Order: sequence, then C-alpha cells, then structure tokens
Amino acid sequence: MNRLQKISKPNIQFCIACAAIIFLSIGSTRYVLVANYDQLLKNDAHIFDVRINNLTSHVSLIKTNLLTLKATIKNNINLAEKEQLDFPIPTNLLKADNGTLYTHGDPLQTLLTFSSIPQRTSAFYHQLKASQALHPGLLQVLENIPNSLWIYYASKEGFSYIVPEIPHIPSAERTYNSLFWTETVPSKNPELKMIVTDAYEDYFSKELVITVTTPIEHQKEFIGLIGFDLGINSLLEISQLHQSVGQTFIIDNHNSLVHPDKNAPGKDSMTDAMSGGEPLEVGFIRTKDTYWQKKPIFDQELYAVHLINYDHLLFEAVRKSITELAAITITALVLIMFLFRLRNYGNKITELSNSDPLTGLLNRRSMAEISNYQISMSRRNNRPISIAILDIDHFKKINDQFGHDIGDQVLKLFAKKLQSETRTNDLVCRYGGEEFIICLPELDKYSARDIIQRFQGISLDATPSERINITFSAGITHIAADESLKDATKRADQALLLAKQSGRNRIEICSDSAEQTSQPEKNQKI
Repeated sequence: MNRLQKISKPNIQFCIACAAIIFLSIGSTRYVLVANYDQLLKNDAHIFDVRINNLTSHVSLIKTNLLTLKATIKNNINLAEKEQLDFPIPTNLLKADNGTLYTHGDPLQTLLTFSSIPQRTSAFYHQLKASQALHPGLLQVLENIPNSLWIYYASKEGFSYIVPEIPHIPSAERTYNSLFWTETVPSKNPELKMIVTDAYEDYFSKELVITVTTPIEHQKEFIGLIGFDLGINSLLEISQLHQSVGQTFIIDNHNSLVHPDKNAPGKDSMTDAMSGGEPLEVGFIRTKDTYWQKKPIFDQELYAVHLINYDHLLFEAVRKSITELAAITITALVLIMFLFRLRNYGNKITELSNSDPLTGLLNRRSMAEISNYQISMSRRNNRPISIAILDIDHFKKINDQFGHDIGDQVLKLFAKKLQSETRTNDLVCRYGGEEFIICLPELDKYSARDIIQRFQGISLDATPSERINITFSAGITHIAADESLKDATKRADQALLLAKQSGRNRIEICSDSAEQTSQPEKNQKI
C-alpha cells in the first residue's frame, strides 16, 4: 500500500462541497414542493369559483324562469276572470272527474285533478284555464334549463298541471303533503318567498331531487305554486366540473350533505370538517387537517363547500413535482459524481507529485513535509524519533552488467521489501537513485536498527543462470529535540558514508552529537 494514501488527511473541501450540494438539493426540493403545493391550492380556489359561478348561474336561470312563469300565470288568471283569455278548455278536460290523469299536446303534458266536479269553484276553472295558457311558457323553461325533471303549477283548488307527461297519478294526500307544498305554504313561508326544499325522493323517477318553488298570490291570498324539480345528480355534475385536488359538496342550511348516496357523510361530519380554522389569502380556511371554503348558491338555503385533505394535497404536490424532483436528484448525483472524480483526479495528481513513479514510495519533497509533522508530534509528546539512510551496494555495477531494466526491478523489489517490513506510521522514501530514507517515529536509533536489519536476504533472478543478491549499507541517527530534519539527515548520511568505507553491507549508528559523527558509536555488518 502506498504510504501517501495511509497518511493523507480527509478532503475537507470535498466534504463541504458534497454537503453544499445536498443542502441545495434539499432546499430546491422543498421549494418545488411548496411552490406546487401552493399552486394546487390556488388552482382549487379558482376551480371552486368557476363551479360556484356555474351553480349560481344555473340556479339564477331557474329563478328567472320561475319568476317569469309566476308573472305570466297571475296575468292569465286576471284575464280568465275577465273572460279575456282566448284559450278555451277542451270539453273532455272540463268533464275530468276526481283522480283523473289527463294528457295531451306535443310534447305531452299532464293534468292531475283531485277535486270532484261538484266541488269545483269558479277559481278552479279560472286557474285551470290560466295554467293551460301557461303551457308554452312551461315548454320554454324545459328547453332553457338542461337536466330538468318536472315543472308544474300546483293549485290549492285541487289540480296540478305538469310538463312533461307523468306515468301515473299520485293521490291528493301525497301531493299536498310533499315537501314542495308543505314548505311553500304561508304557514311555513309567511313571507311567500321563493324557496328550495330539502332533498327528497321523487315519486315518479325515484331520483333524489330538490324543488325550487315560488308561491302564487292572487288578491293577497295564496292560491298555489310553481315548482321546478331538479335532480341532485345534475347539480353534482356541475359541482365536479374541471379536475381538482379537493371535492365540492352541496349542503343545505342545516349543513346536511345533499347527496344521492345514503351512506355519504352526514351533518356531523360536515360540521366537524368546517369547524374553526385560520383564513388564508386564497379564500380557504385552514383547520387541523383540512382546507375548506363555503359559498352560497341559493340565498341562505343551498351552499357549496370545497374540502381539501392535507395529505391528499401533499401527495398531489409530490406527484406533480416528480419530473422536477427527478431532475434535482439527477443533477445532485451528477455533481457529486463529478466531485468524486475530480477528487480522485486531484488525489492522483497529488500522489504522482508526491511519490516516486518507479517504486511508488514517497519522494524527497513529500517526505520532508510529512516527516516535519511527525517530528513535531514526537517533540510535543516527548517521544524518540530516528532516521535511516540506505544505499544499495554496487548498484551501478548491476546496471552495467545486467542493464537498466534489471536495475529498475532491483529498485522496485527493494522498495517492496521496505514497505512490507516497516510499520504503518513509518515513512519510506526514495531519496534519489539507489538511496532510500526511512523516518521511524517512536523508536530510538538502536530500535530503528532492529527494523533495518529485517531488510536482509533479498535476491533477484537477473537471468536464468544468474541471481543477484541485493545488499545495502545504512546510516542511522536519532533526531535531537533541537535539531532540524536537514541536520539529522546530514549526520545519517555521514554514518552511511562510514558504512560504505568500512566495506559496505553494514549498518552504522551515528552518535547524537554532530562532532562525533566521524566516530561510529556501534558498527554492525549485515
């Protein structure tokens, strides 16, 4: 393993850059989610306004047509009383007895009679004639208002005139006990205003309906009503126009849900969903887990409510943000991968600039930088540190005899031996040519000698018939507390020179004093 890799410090700048990318990605992700969350909320507010406009326009159209019919039948009654209404009643219709269902016309309309002929007053015939004359207006209302079920004039005198045709006749008791009648009569509606009934099941279609009714007054007396039956499903279709995150519901003035499904949420759940909250600029009120907004669609009797669940809104925001989130994630990963590669290239460049290309050991410059750190730590901890210089014996002779390729193999084999036999925190450097230097922290010069002795016994097959025994000479010294690496290296080099002069293949230990370097403290042949 390359010693440079073992002692390299963590790349702080790389970690900071990666952390910055991650935080920016998280911030961008949050920004995108919040932006889409807010946009969905605004879109739902807009869609709810559109639905309200459609609902109120539909209801307003009904109201306008009913008021027109009200004015028309009152005028017809006045004309009938003055015998100025040129709209004769068919003879067979005049003879229709109690409980008769009479249909005629194109399209067919139906007359329901509930009073017997002897009981009929002049008011009965005046209103009957007036309602017959109302027939074109009733047809026009059916044409103007889509999804309408029935429109009719119901008289207190005992008959109803209905468009379009009905399949069978209900009893008088059922008719005058129905919500459209009981909620319109003066006892329940003293101001005789236009009302909307609660939802009920239609007798003919079995569909859930509401009825918009307007009472008719003649000579300050209630005489009947004009009713318009509207299927709940038609209102719900309008309330669900355009796609939205939340749902729009129709409720009455008691907060009860107007819905054909009997298992739909009841009054309590709707009241709970709309209880309290904090108003928002977009028109919604925010509660614990819901956004809601309520607007009238028919005076104070019919309302539309839009509800959005937090979790569902968040889910839709995430779904809408998938593409942007994927782009942010991919960009972050690409940047981090780029930084990884850049760091690896940087480390590779650093390694190449700090290591010897042939042996992979530290070069002289990196050795000086790193050993200075180790020397400082040894002095701070009051621990010994030694340095050794090794020189391969007769290396020039090897190059001359076997060639530079074999010489390079010798250098690499010797470097590998140095790396394998030294400790993790020892620094091994190719000092130049066939010279190597080793920095040995925590060891005095005698303990350092024991490690240097491990490098013995290296050989290399130069040719099939010739083997090179690699020997070396070494000089070792202890780095003094007040001494620089340069001075210690000079003394170790003097010890190496003495080893060479003494016959090579030896280790010389230098004394601590520079004055004594010429006299070896202890010599040992390897």
